[in-house]
Amino acid sequence: MPATTVSAITTVLSSYVRPDFDFLSSLNMVLPRIYGMGYWRDLVYEDVVSTDHPYLSLPEGAESLISATVDDNPVGSRSVWADYRVQGTGSTSGPDPLFGLVDDGYAPTIIDLDPSKSYLIELEPFEEYTFPTSGSVKIKFIDSDGDPDSGTVSLDGTYPVTLNNDSFSISQIKSVTFDEVNSPVEIKALEVGVAPEEAFEFRYDANGDNNFETQTSSFPIADLINGDTADMVTALNAIPDFGGNLVTISSSLNAGGLVDVILIFSSALPSGSKLKISAQNTWSSVSVGGSTVMGLTVMKRVETTIARGVGSNVPRYRRFRLSNPTPKTKIVNLLLKRSFTPLTSDDDIIYLGNLNAIKHGLLGMIAEDNADLERAEYHWSICKKLLEEEMDAHRGSVRPTVKFDPFGGAGSPIYNSM
Repeated sequence: MPATTVSAITTVLSSYVRPDFDFLSSLNMVLPRIYGMGYWRDLVYEDVVSTDHPYLSLPEGAESLISATVDDNPVGSRSVWADYRVQGTGSTSGPDPLFGLVDDGYAPTIIDLDPSKSYLIELEPFEEYTFPTSGSVKIKFIDSDGDPDSGTVSLDGTYPVTLNNDSFSISQIKSVTFDEVNSPVEIKALEVGVAPEEAFEFRYDANGDNNFETQTSSFPIADLINGDTADMVTALNAIPDFGGNLVTISSSLNAGGLVDVILIFSSALPSGSKLKISAQNTWSSVSVGGSTVMGLTVMKRVETTIARGVGSNVPRYRRFRLSNPTPKTKIVNLLLKRSFTPLTSDDDIIYLGNLNAIKHGLLGMIAEDNADLERAEYHWSICKKLLEEEMDAHRGSVRPTVKFDPFGGAGSPIYNSM
């Protein structure tokens, strides 16, 4: 079997571990070493990514790039120093097309943030998983002034939850650290349509004649996003026609990516009255007369996933640079080698189904712990031999061959070889 799960092999192999080790921890020690021994069956797979940047990040779960096509055109891959020697890496459009994909090492996020824009960092559950009920996420970043800063988000099962830094103006994320997070979580950068440090303001038309004669004080956008709205409620209730009816102000992201501002009143406002809210001189208006609940759209947020994680780890994403001078969206087909993902539950998948190889890996680890290096080397060599034999049987007749034709026949890839 090419792949299996932790629960499927526990009964057979759980006895091959040290008494003071649990089975899951032992697998997390042994399997990364086995994965790294070669391109074993089911460790090579295909994936497709799209990018409108002069770089791409390999999908999570990928250890390395084997081959690629960009917009259906095969491209080569180069080592990290390749274009340093020829043109340098200062070009914002990426390397010369002749280089194909150039290794760019590792980065803390899937994509880089645009330093000319403002972002709110938000944590949400990943796919079908429940939001973490314990653990924390620490994010180190560079703010718009070039100063280093950091923030920590504690997880208690409620979401979405935001990183509460002072300015919300983040230009670069330096690192993300997950600490005992008990369920996969996704970190998103929400591009706020108006800068959070800028102000917005309310205007009120009491009689419905579209003369918005009453204007409140201005408030920071960040306060609205964070729910720090007590001063807004006080200021609006100071308007005589409101009569102290406003109870709460809240905001939420709707399906269209717009932020809805919800105002709840204790009683209905005068018939025909209207309320406007502005951001960067763009006004939204709604009739509120006769209603105790109203909504306004104030700004647009574009969300981008920048990292994912679970447990205690520091996510790092393998980057490759590519030529994209326009820029435009490029479709990149990738042939990849799988990386080992730490196992956290009995349902986790192991992409190695050779039980005998895993058994010898477990025995090799025990021998190493007992300083029996000769026996350890024996078990690891048997482990690798079993995987090589399995791979040989798996290939069948599909394997590279070199044919020599001394007469230069049309079917020979190497002509007149003597």
